[in-house]
Amino acid sequence: MSKALSEFNRILKIDGVIHVYVKQQQGLDKTSIVTDSISNHERFFQWFTKDEVRNLLSESGFTILEIEDNIADPGGRDEVKWICAFAKKT
Repeated sequence: MSKALSEFNRILKIDGVIHVYVKQQQGLDKTSIVTDSISNHERFFQWFTKDEVRNLLSESGFTILEIEDNIADPGGRDEVKWICAFAKKT
């Protein structure tokens, strides 16, 4: 994710804002590969902690405007929580 954030930082104008929405880590696992039941293709997932998202954004040259964790899953899955962050290129 750090490479992607660094690229976003490179292409954004000064004061440009990035919105990051990632799955929050709930257990010990950091990654998972799951077979999609509809397409029958494998999908890669990576989970993050709030501190990891904060550090990745800061290390990529962003200033955190807002960051929130434990956001309920829009699909209604109780076992899935999300992290939402807004950060600005300075």
